[in-house]
Amino acid sequence: MHSNTLTYVEKLMLLDTQMHLQFGKRIVNYADCTGLSEEVFQKTGKLVSSQTFRRFFNLIKSKTLISAATANIMSVYCGYLHLDHLASRHAESDKKNTTQFQEAQIYKTFFEVEVPRITKTELNKVYFDVINKMLKRVYDDKLLYDTLIPLVSENPSAHSYLFELFPFIDGFGRGFEQGYSLYLRHKRDTEAQVFGNAMLFLSAILRNDLPSGKMYYDQLSTFDIELLQHPFVTARYIGTKILFHHITGNLAEKQHWITVLSDRMQGDVNRHGFQNFSIEFQLIVAEYLLLCESYDLVIAILTPVYQNRELISDDMDNGFWLTPIKIMLIKSFSYTNRHKEARALMALVGPLNWLVHDYFSIHFLDAQCKLASDPGESFTLKRRLNRLILKTRFKYFAIPA
Repeated sequence: MHSNTLTYVEKLMLLDTQMHLQFGKRIVNYADCTGLSEEVFQKTGKLVSSQTFRRFFNLIKSKTLISAATANIMSVYCGYLHLDHLASRHAESDKKNTTQFQEAQIYKTFFEVEVPRITKTELNKVYFDVINKMLKRVYDDKLLYDTLIPLVSENPSAHSYLFELFPFIDGFGRGFEQGYSLYLRHKRDTEAQVFGNAMLFLSAILRNDLPSGKMYYDQLSTFDIELLQHPFVTARYIGTKILFHHITGNLAEKQHWITVLSDRMQGDVNRHGFQNFSIEFQLIVAEYLLLCESYDLVIAILTPVYQNRELISDDMDNGFWLTPIKIMLIKSFSYTNRHKEARALMALVGPLNWLVHDYFSIHFLDAQCKLASDPGESFTLKRRLNRLILKTRFKYFAIPA
C-alpha cells in the first residue's frame, strides 16, 4: 500500500506504534506522558505538552486529532523527516529493493568512508566534485532525499556536506529543508543548533510561515552570540535577528543588531586586514539585509568586497559567491536610483551555482523589472518572476496584485 492511500488516522496509528518503540515502554499514565514530553523536547527542540500526549494515547477523552505540525514533531523524534515520511517508509517496508533505497545505501556507504588526507587543491578538485554530483542527484529526487537523510543523520561527514557546506536554498520551499530537524536532533553542539535553527527560520520566512519562523527564532535566541566562532554561523545568527525584527516591525531591535553587525565587521577588519576577512560572513549577512530591503547597507558591505575580489575569489566557486554578490549589488542599485551602476554590472553577471540558482534569479528578475522602461519588457519579466516564485514556493517575494 502506498503512503498516499493512507488516511490521516491510519498514519497516526503508525505513529502511535513508533512512539512506543522509540520511548522504549508502553505509555499508560500521566507520568509517562510527562517524561515523553521532556524527551521529545530534548531530542527535537520542540515542545509537545503532556496533555497532548494524553489525548493522543487516549488516556483522556478528546474529539479532535493532534495537528499535522505536532505529528511531524513526533515523527522527527522517531527518526523520520515528517509524518508522511514515516508512513511512506512503513508502506514500502516490504520493498527494500526500490531504486531509491539501493541508491541511498550507496551514498550512506560513501559518507562512512574516511576522507583521504590530501591537499586542499586536490580535495576541491576530486572529493568536492564527487560530492557536487551526488548532491545534484539527491536534490533532484525528493523520495531519494527522504530515504537518504535518516540513514546519514548521525554521520559527521553528512552533517558537513549535506547541511553545512552546501545548503540547498532553492529547495527550501519544497521540503528539502526538513532534514535540518534530524540534523538538530543528532548534532547538539551550540554552533550546530544555531545554524540548524537559522536555516529552518530562513526556510519558514521564504514560505511566509511566520509562526514556524518565530519558533525557530526563539530556539536560536536561547544561545548567546558570544559563544559563536564560525563566521557562517555568526552571520546567520545576526541575519536571523535582523530579519525577524524587520518582519515583526521592531525597528529598535533591528537597528541594535545592525549596529552589532557593523561593530563586528569593523573589528575583524581592524584585527586581520580586509584581505583576510571572511567573504562568507559578508555575503550571508548581505542576503538577510537584502530581504529586509536595507539596500544602502548591502551596497556599503558588498562594494568593497567586489572591488577587492581579486584578493579573495581565487579559491571560490564564482557561481556560489561572486555572481550572487553582483546580483545583490544590482538589486540594491536598482532600488536606490543608481540605475547606471546597476545596468553596468548587469552585463557582467555570470552563471549561478545550482544550489542557489532560483533564489538569486528571483532577486535578479526583480531588479530587471525595476529597471525595465518598456511596458512589454516589464510584463514579460514580471511573468517570469511570478513563475519562478510559484516554482520555488517562496511566497515572501510574491508581487502584490
